[in-house]
Formats: sequence, structure tokens, C-alpha cells
Amino acid sequence: MGLLRGGGSSGTPETCLHCGRFIKPDSVDDYCETCLEELPSGDKYCCGLIYEDGEDTCASCGEPL
Repeated sequence: MGLLRGGGSSGTPETCLHCGRFIKPDSVDDYCETCLEELPSGDKYCCGLIYEDGEDTCASCGEPL
């Protein structure tokens, strides 16, 4: 689908790269929270951080990944 993330000084709403839903302007992820939880990749995301090495707990908030 090729959705681009907007934002910045252009004033364009930011959209999820996977589904196109609007995401929070202060989000550091390129995906909405729903897609972050559902994407089939081995990578996990929480609090704007990516976990690629099998971690099971967020280093920022302590929630399970």
C-alpha cells in the first residue's frame, strides 16, 4: 500500500505504515498500537523501543512484550 508517515513541519497527520490509521503525533513508532501487537515479525515494540533479541519485558515500562 506504500503509506508514508507524515508529520513534522508539514502538518500532515501521521499514519501507520501498515494500516493507514492515524497515530499519535508524538509517537516514535511508524505503526499504530494495534499493528505493533499484531505484526508477525519477530521484532517486538513497546514505548517506542524495538526489541529484537528475544526480550520479554519492556525496559521502559516493565510490561510484558
